[in-house]
Amino acid sequence: MFTGRALFAVIVCIAASACASLEESPAFRIALDQCRNDQDRYSADVQIKACTEVLDSPARYTDDMHWLYADRARAYASRRDYALALADYEKALFESPGNEALIFGRGVVQEKMGDRKAALASYDEAIQIQPRFDSLYYGRGRFLLAEGKRDLAIADFDEALRLDPTNLDARVARARAYVGKQVYGVAIKDLDIVLRQSPDDVEALWWRGRAYYGARDDASAAADFTTAMRLRPALTATGLNWRGRAYLRQKNVDGALADLDEAARLAPDRAIHASYQCYGRMVSNRELDVGLAACKKALELDPTYAIATFVSGAILLKQGDATAAEREFDACAKSEAPKSAASEDEAGAADDADWGSTGVCLYGRGLARLRLAGTDGAKRADIAREMLVALAAAPEAAGIFAGFGLEPDR
Repeated sequence: MFTGRALFAVIVCIAASACASLEESPAFRIALDQCRNDQDRYSADVQIKACTEVLDSPARYTDDMHWLYADRARAYASRRDYALALADYEKALFESPGNEALIFGRGVVQEKMGDRKAALASYDEAIQIQPRFDSLYYGRGRFLLAEGKRDLAIADFDEALRLDPTNLDARVARARAYVGKQVYGVAIKDLDIVLRQSPDDVEALWWRGRAYYGARDDASAAADFTTAMRLRPALTATGLNWRGRAYLRQKNVDGALADLDEAARLAPDRAIHASYQCYGRMVSNRELDVGLAACKKALELDPTYAIATFVSGAILLKQGDATAAEREFDACAKSEAPKSAASEDEAGAADDADWGSTGVCLYGRGLARLRLAGTDGAKRADIAREMLVALAAAPEAAGIFAGFGLEPDR
């Protein structure tokens, strides 16, 4: 709405005769149509050239000249010429001060330029001027969600939906925020509403799959990921990763490993895909050497990816190499910024929410040290005390390792 608003120009000329001739000029009408660029029929370069021609013409003195600048700003932004886009929004606002749509469009450009403080100020100003537009709340909510401020984002999406219950974009975005908060039932209700009205809405299918996955309805999650990939092939690598994880929890190991391997093949530059190749082998106790190599690749792609270090340690424990396992868990525990997959893209994954944390890694190190201590009672007592400290920091650690079939030896 705010980057592609149609231009309804009424030509106002100083000389009536000049105005009449310009209005009748086919070249001018073509340029005006190209500048408006309704439904994005023209390229950004064509739109910019046309807007410039109209702005430079004697007919540029119009009541709606600010939309000429806004349309050219939209074209500049689509070409990532953000400085030029921002300059045009400022010119538009000079012509139409206090115009909430232009202020909001300026905020979008400021956000893309990385000036997030200025962007939020623009969004706030637009809403203060016009608090009855649902799209403004949706836009600010989208920004807040990207900032990780889920509760504030939900408040904006709530207001957008109060003003217009048919705003499906706001409903999908609110569901995303609830997935991030791991409130899966609420997210699924929102997405069901969207999909009843728009069954092929890929975003809604994708996020409902994520919500089903978080709620451990793995069959439904796999079905939604499959449909989303069919409708939007660009999602295939990430979709296979998620579906593979759902299959793994369903004990469909062959399907899971096939999906996880294909995801890694399609996106060989993403650490998360290599990491889950590794994880799939670890939890299924299959091809552990292949899994270890995948974790190694994940760490080559991203040395801070503590989850891969963690899973490597678990594999090494299963292989009986307690010395190497101790080294991996120790490195995991000492990582200054342990990274899990819980980015916005991975919000609500649940599998690995606690992996890579210091307490969990220290507990794994304790398991390795117990194996190395053998029957030495004094050493085992010291290690047990260390593991109790680890459990105090991460009470879930024992359950995580038990789920992998790794428990303290007796």
